[in-house]
Amino acid sequence: GTSFLRLMRVDLGFDPEHVLVASISLPAERYANDRIASFHAEAMRRIAAIPGVRAAGMVNIAPFAGGNTAIPFTIVGRAPAQPGEYSQASWRSVTPGYFAALGIRLKRGRLLDESDAEQGMPVIVISDTMAHRFWPGEDPVGKQIQPQRARRAFTVVGVVNDIRTQTLADEPAPVMYLPYRQVSLRSMWLTVRAVGAPASVAPAVQRE
Repeated sequence: GTSFLRLMRVDLGFDPEHVLVASISLPAERYANDRIASFHAEAMRRIAAIPGVRAAGMVNIAPFAGGNTAIPFTIVGRAPAQPGEYSQASWRSVTPGYFAALGIRLKRGRLLDESDAEQGMPVIVISDTMAHRFWPGEDPVGKQIQPQRARRAFTVVGVVNDIRTQTLADEPAPVMYLPYRQVSLRSMWLTVRAVGAPASVAPAVQRE
C-alpha cells in the first residue's frame, strides 16, 4: 500500500483543489474558423467576471483527461545530431488565464497574453523540463524552435514550472504552451479556479 501513499505525496506542480474542469466544443456550422478565438476570448471574459471565480482559462487537453499531443521540431541555429533528426515535446494551446487557473508559476521571461495574436510573431512558453532538456545551462528565452510543418519558427518568451498532467508516476515531460489565438481549436477544456468550492460557481459558469 506504500506506493499509493507515495503517489499521493507527488507534487503535481499545481493545486487541483479549487479547480473546476469542463469540456467545450464549438459546432462548425455555427462557428467559422475565424470566430473560434473571439468566442473563447468572450467566454473567458464573462466567466472570469463571475463572483467566486479567481481565474479562468482554456486548454486543448485538460490535466488527467487522457490524450496527448506531440510536435517534432529542430532548434534554430543548432545542427541535429543526425541529418533529418527531430526533437519532440508535448504542446498545449492555452488562453492566457490558464496559468493562473491552475496556479502554474512563471520562472523567467513572460507568460502568454492577448497580444500574442494570429498575425503576430509565433511564440511559446515552455516548461522547466523542456528548458533543461534542450537548453541546459542556458537561458532559453529568445531562443527559437522550428516545428516540422510550420511556416515560421516559434520564439520562446517564458519558462514555467513543470506540472504533472498525464499520470502521477511519470516524470514531467517537456511541454510547450502556444497562444490560443495562434492555434485556434474547436474543442477545448475550460479550467476555472474558484475562491471556495468549485461546485459553488459551476451553475453560473454553465449559464455563461
